Amino acid sequence: MFLGEHRHALDEKGRIIFPVRLRDELGAQVTLQKGIDPCVYVFPPEEWERQVVNVAALPTTKPEARRYARFFFSQAQTERIDRQGRLTVPQSFREYAGLQREVVIVGAGARVELWDAAKWASHVADVEGTVEEFSSELGI
Repeated sequence: MFLGEHRHALDEKGRIIFPVRLRDELGAQVTLQKGIDPCVYVFPPEEWERQVVNVAALPTTKPEARRYARFFFSQAQTERIDRQGRLTVPQSFREYAGLQREVVIVGAGARVELWDAAKWASHVADVEGTVEEFSSELGI
């Protein structure tokens, strides 16, 4: 399970260093996907396979399912974390998430998310103001 926040800078080649404990859990090969929020999802192989199974089970007779599956697979890419613990975030993913120099690596349970630091701060401020309300709505 991935937890916590870690701040690191993107280098000029679009690489970010992952903390050792996250790297150990993720493994050397990960799958990146454009997130629903403006971030990049980073999946370890086992979790990516679970996601693939869920999407593959969607009924292809439904147009929404086909559109979602198409989006799901087309917005994903496999990458490797190198021996120095760096992950190259492709340009299209950096643009999508608005990743600038300072990036927050966020533990999000079964996956890791990469957020631009300013967008993450705004997101946290929004959530902190409404956490009691939406946790009640979700029955938490």
